[in-house]
Amino acid sequence: CHQKTEIHRRFSRIYDVLTPDQQKLVYIFNTFFYSQLKHLTMNRSDCRKLLKWTKGVDLFSKDFLFVPIHESHHWTLVIVCSAGKVIEKSVQSNAPQPCLLYLDSLGGGGAQVVGLIREYLNLEMLEKHGLENVFTEKTLPDYEPQVPGQRNSSDCGVFVLQYVEEFCQNPKSPNDLDKYWFSTQDIKNKRNEIKELLENLAQNSLGIT
Repeated sequence: CHQKTEIHRRFSRIYDVLTPDQQKLVYIFNTFFYSQLKHLTMNRSDCRKLLKWTKGVDLFSKDFLFVPIHESHHWTLVIVCSAGKVIEKSVQSNAPQPCLLYLDSLGGGGAQVVGLIREYLNLEMLEKHGLENVFTEKTLPDYEPQVPGQRNSSDCGVFVLQYVEEFCQNPKSPNDLDKYWFSTQDIKNKRNEIKELLENLAQNSLGIT
């Protein structure tokens, strides 16, 4: 659908709204990444196809990794926080703690999703740093915080975009995320913004100026 196409397009442009310093701290996976990962067997030779996507990028030098998930016609989001700190000898108590955040505007569970992401990160760690089985449920725990949720059947992509942009601007710990993180007006503004973009695309495709 056109909205799905625009969600993909907007993810590719999120870097444009970040400052240069913010861009250095985050990595945003392609929206097709998870669907490709899900269909691969988790072994090094098979996953080399995906490891090429991050060639030249050390994911563990980033503070936050954003993995958009699109399956069963629904968008959700995984945020990998401070994964590189797992291999540090000590982590300051006031520093962001390593964890996985699963954000779903419908409030669903993401055990299978975060488990697969954790397995992939182990392959990345083996490939980039030669370390095996670094990430476990203990070293990289996952959380499913209560976050603002959709009130219809069509806004999941809008919410995921808002999650990413809000988190980039002001990162949160799991305990600081709640259903009041941002307002319904923020979602309305985002929805209208996407609607306007879609209308402009339609007009351009028809040669209307």
